Amino acid sequence: MALKVDLLTKEELDYEIRLRGVEVSPSLKVIDLRKKLRQLISLDVNSNYLNLSGKVAFKEEWDKIKLETQVLGSRLEESIEQGLTLDIVRCETKINHWQRRLTNLSKLFKIEEKDIAKHVENRNSILSELLLKIKNLKIDKETSDNLVRKLSDSNLEIEGELEEASKPEVKDKSGLNMRDEVFVSGRPHLSYNKLPNPIERYLKELKICDGLNVQELLEFFKIILKLKKETRCTEEDIMEIAISHSQGALLSKLLEIKQDNVTVKLMLEILLNYFVPYHQRELLKFEKVHRPQRYNESLSNYIIDIKESVEVLCCNINERDVVELIKVGINPETRNKLVFMGNPSTYSELDEMCIRANNVGYADNVRKTGNNLNVNRKYNVPVNSIRARQETITCYKCNRPGHYAYQCREVNRKPVVNQRRPIVNHTPAINPENVGRNVQESKKLVSRESSNNELRKGELSRLPKIVSNKNSHELSAKLNHTWQKKNSENISLLPSLEIDFGKNISLNVLLDTGSSMNIISDRL
Repeated sequence: MALKVDLLTKEELDYEIRLRGVEVSPSLKVIDLRKKLRQLISLDVNSNYLNLSGKVAFKEEWDKIKLETQVLGSRLEESIEQGLTLDIVRCETKINHWQRRLTNLSKLFKIEEKDIAKHVENRNSILSELLLKIKNLKIDKETSDNLVRKLSDSNLEIEGELEEASKPEVKDKSGLNMRDEVFVSGRPHLSYNKLPNPIERYLKELKICDGLNVQELLEFFKIILKLKKETRCTEEDIMEIAISHSQGALLSKLLEIKQDNVTVKLMLEILLNYFVPYHQRELLKFEKVHRPQRYNESLSNYIIDIKESVEVLCCNINERDVVELIKVGINPETRNKLVFMGNPSTYSELDEMCIRANNVGYADNVRKTGNNLNVNRKYNVPVNSIRARQETITCYKCNRPGHYAYQCREVNRKPVVNQRRPIVNHTPAINPENVGRNVQESKKLVSRESSNNELRKGELSRLPKIVSNKNSHELSAKLNHTWQKKNSENISLLPSLEIDFGKNISLNVLLDTGSSMNIISDRL
């Protein structure tokens, strides 16, 4: 007798699943257990009592069998008195279930005590008598199957409602393997997995079109061509699909074309000539077919777009000419990657060229970014900071230690430029008439000249010390330049001094007394 899943309780369902070697969680509901057991039965998973070894306790199982035997006997008598056929069938299913459990228990445990063995045989005989009583009722098998089928349908509906309530709403059900129960007359009920329609993804992209918008019409043509090339749909099926997704002027024209039994290619050509004027068709060919590769457009996308545009716009161009158009439009960067490749003349060779160009681009990217395996990493090395010698800081502009170049004062110091001025005698002219009047002024001039003489003596005494602190090479170069420049001038009015600068350098130096008469352009 076939096992009727819908007539068993949760504990009985759990036992049947574990008997087939599958462990289930105790938190599962009756609905989930029924689904699991139906799946195992559909897969023809055999039941084996050895799957319960170590998982069943003899005393606990024996107590359950004794209790259920008494309950089933009383329930069967009530069902027979009331004439409840469904309850009688349920009792029959449960009696078969507990009789199998009793047999498995006697196989799992070797019963050595004679009293226990006698009780097991007694219970087995009681269950057999109950089955014989049901058999004597002569219930029609078709009637019992119909009753169970109704109960099974109601259980499946309840399970479906509970499953929809627990799960979020799924709008797109394509690609989901949904399990349906199918009942065929004269055959046992079958179960199968519902597969998605292979052309469903094309139908989702195919929008309802009226033919008045050129871009929508071209997209309509593109999907129709994909249905013809990538699926096994016949031309009659494609015509019906196109009619079902059209409206207005496009629908009336398709119905007119359908009567002529034309091919899909001829149908697209008729529609293109009917809805798109000649001048616009030529502009579309120039924009979509005779175009160069766009910036950052991959080679494969460029080739696919050109090939689709040639078919959509119904261009009478053979394969070789299309390949030549594609080769002319490739941008220089991509063409540089194809320098060592052959000259393609077919679509298959173009596909190979795309693969090679992609590989070259990957290699260029690896060279540009560097290999991750050869990264120079800095590791922490223990350093004795006490003995570490500090490097001296040196300015690279003045080559002096102690400061950086951005702190250098020599660069930020503005050079002093002394403009040459003509020699002017600022001593006021003495008028004989004003001699008595300017006696006070004459005394002031004499005192001023005496103070200037004292300043000159101090400068002369400090001059060797100042010169000794200067760089002898720079100073000698400056003095030579100044001496050559001033040699032709009259310098007899200023005092001169011969100074030994070291390293066999001895020069006559003009002294700037600080007065307004100055013929030395550089400061010492």
